[in-house]
Amino acid sequence: MKNDVKIMGNNYTQELKYPIKIYKIFQGTKYEIQFSKGIELKKIITGVFAVFLMLILMTISIRIGSTDTLLFILNNWLIVLVAGVAITLIVVFSLNYDYKPIHDYFKDRYTFYRTRHISFEHDIEVDESFGKPIQYEAFKRSDD
Repeated sequence: MKNDVKIMGNNYTQELKYPIKIYKIFQGTKYEIQFSKGIELKKIITGVFAVFLMLILMTISIRIGSTDTLLFILNNWLIVLVAGVAITLIVVFSLNYDYKPIHDYFKDRYTFYRTRHISFEHDIEVDESFGKPIQYEAFKRSDD
């Protein structure tokens, strides 16, 4: 759904697919930050996860004591954090797999692998006897 389209209550599919957005951070304080078009919550969560992952990688490289890696991180820590998170967000939210956003693709892959041994038809689980050969019994007439 485009950001400039207003939700009118006529198309419930578009309304349910509309992303959760945050328009203000630190509301009511002197550090209040406003976003005119809002930031999607899934992008904030992915960004925080990427920062956390970068900090863990930095900590591991410091603990190991690799001098080249340590010097690179200490000299470029801000670039590593900002560029790493920016590249992660761009890759995660701009690529499409099977004509789907990447998070929907991985969600569908997970659902498929979790339920691949179960057969469905019209969203109803098909019984396991469906694939077995059919056996018929001889019909006995009662009027003989």
